[in-house]
Amino acid sequence: MGTHGRTSILLAETHSLLRECLRHRLNAEPDLVVVGAVGNGDEAVEQAIRVRPNVVLMGVEMPGLCCFDAARLLDVRSPESRVVLLSGPPHDRHIDQALAARVCGYVVTTESDHTVIEAIRRVAGGQTYFSRIVQERLALYPDAVRPGTENASRASRLTPRELEVIRHITRGLSQKETARAMKISEHTVHRHTTNVMRKLDIHDRVSLARFAIREQLARP
Repeated sequence: MGTHGRTSILLAETHSLLRECLRHRLNAEPDLVVVGAVGNGDEAVEQAIRVRPNVVLMGVEMPGLCCFDAARLLDVRSPESRVVLLSGPPHDRHIDQALAARVCGYVVTTESDHTVIEAIRRVAGGQTYFSRIVQERLALYPDAVRPGTENASRASRLTPRELEVIRHITRGLSQKETARAMKISEHTVHRHTTNVMRKLDIHDRVSLARFAIREQLARP
């Protein structure tokens, strides 16, 4: 966690009004604190490296260094800072670039402020959050992100129950929440998750969620 047990957030948004509204709204939450607010990608990388926030909430359309290149840099220079992108109506190329840049979240601006806050909390907790419209767009336009044949082969070994677990993980549900949704024990969820990671040769939940979205396993 960040400052005094709270999740620390760096805002990177070119529109100053939206940036200040977000700062005010996030600081109103007792478990969140905004530690910086910048207006372009270069400043986002520079400040994130300096203050090491838990989460960088970054607008997709920014001057200077593009958000996807900024996310790649932060993955190397400040790996403890998890990136959540904030976007208008998502374009296929943006979703593709976001997944390639290893971001942990992608939230559209039509979502409520509560959804943005939930996304930040889940990502700070080591999970992922992708707006439903982003996942639906991958389902509608599968050519936007082309699965590799090797990945498809690995995914074909998954059981229907394991695929269901993946879908819940991709939605950002915890192990306890997944167990409740599937009406099974947490131990069984853990066993399914372990089996999935072994079959896919993936070793953490964030990478698993990225894989599921990229290979279109996240939809029912």
